[in-house]
This record gives sequence, structure tokens and C-alpha cells, in this order.
Amino acid sequence: MWPSTPLALSLALLAVAYGGVVAVLALRQRSFIYRPPQPPLPLAPLHDAGYAPLDTPPRGSPLLWFAPPASPDGRVVAFLHGNATTVVESADKLAPVREAGHGVLLVEYPGFGHADGQPAERPIVGAALAGLDALAARGIPGDRVVLWGESLGTGVATQLACARRVAGVVLEAPFTSVAARAQEIYWWTPARWLVRDSFDNLGRIGAIGAPLLVAHGERDMVTPVHHGHALLAAANTPKTGFFVPQGGHADLTEHGMTAAILSFIAALPRGSGP
Repeated sequence: MWPSTPLALSLALLAVAYGGVVAVLALRQRSFIYRPPQPPLPLAPLHDAGYAPLDTPPRGSPLLWFAPPASPDGRVVAFLHGNATTVVESADKLAPVREAGHGVLLVEYPGFGHADGQPAERPIVGAALAGLDALAARGIPGDRVVLWGESLGTGVATQLACARRVAGVVLEAPFTSVAARAQEIYWWTPARWLVRDSFDNLGRIGAIGAPLLVAHGERDMVTPVHHGHALLAAANTPKTGFFVPQGGHADLTEHGMTAAILSFIAALPRGSGP
């Protein structure tokens, strides 16, 4: 039965419109969360940079790319990239890490780059866990592995650090959770309760026993810096903050972050994982 007054009709139409928008956000949320770059870049630069695949999936390209450390007992940085990027761009970012003698594991996410599948929290974390298992199979235990999560990848890094022993954890431009950030953006909706892939960093940070470095730009407009401060405050010691007054979301390497991370790695004791 239709409302009997113009005001009631207007309110009913607004309610229908609001419900429709919320429904679209709920049903299409993963298209808002995950932004694989298109078209994907060729994989040849990975081979040229000395990376080799560690897995052979039945379809699509490998998810795991590895460049060994300079010494047999050297550290390995497992890099978990952010949104709108792939392992190809990650190789350039991690070049100074390899120049310092560390090995690097790059993890591609299902649905990103040339990888088969659809991006979602569970398969992304599963790919990263498979990467740590592949390192262990090559004789590289967790106490030689440093996790470095970048933006979206911070939500992967915290889960790995809770599930596996690692030497250290770096969170670059992290969020407390995707659900919390969604609520900030879509403040006029019940976004927090609609998000399926929450990547709850704040809920997990207290369970991480490995040394932690949080890097964040104070001018970050994608993930505001209060997320990084909240995570650092809730984390166990030892922990370090690297906050850049002029830094944004994706330019921290231009403000000395890589040097800070290399210093963090160099200071890690052997066998420092929980």
C-alpha cells in the first residue's frame, strides 16, 4: 500500500533508494576492495631480475616468485603487495633489499596480474601461507623470514605472523581493518557489518610476538595515519614506528623508509620469532 501523503511518499522513496545503494555496496564489495591493475604487465622483468617461480599452478601464472639471499643462511623478505599493483612492480621496490644481500619472496594474489582466480581474503592469505611453506621446503625456516606487508598486504602479513614463526614484521601504510576503513568512507551505511573480507589487523596485532615496524605517512589520504598509530599502540614490544610528516600512502620509499626497514632487519636477532 502506497504512503498517503507526499512526505511519506518521499521518505519511502528515499528508504528504497538507500536500501538499493547499500545492497549494491554489499553485493559488489570485492570490486571496491580489490583493484588489480589492467592490463597486467609482462612477467619477463621478474626473470630478468633473477626471480624464479616456486609453484606451478594448473592454470594461470605462478603465484610465488623467489630470489635467494646472497648467503646460504641469509634473511628472506616475504613481500605482500598492496592494491593496484602486482609482483612485477614489487620487484623494483624490493631491489634495494636484494642489493643488501637479502632474499625476496614475492607473492601474487589470485586474480592479480596473470594469476588465475578471484581475489578474496581467504585465497590471498592461502597463497601467502603456501609461500612460507615453500620457503620451509627449501630449508628457510621462519626465523629467517621477515614479512613486509604493503597497504592491503598488511592484512595478509598480520595473519601470517599469527600463524607462523617469523623473524620480524613490517607494516607499511596499514589499516586497523578493511571494515573500519569502509565505515569511515561509507559513514552513512552499516559498512562495518557488511564487509566480508575484513583483514582485521587490530584484532590480530596483539597476538604477534615478532619484532614489529609500522611505517606510515602522516598525509596518507587512503589510509589515515591514525590507523598506524592505533596498531602500534596495541602491538607487543619490541616495536618501532616510522612516521613521515610529509609522507602519503605510496611514497614512503622517497622519505627513507627502505633504509629504515633495512636497519630494522639488520637489528633482528637470530631466532627472534615467537
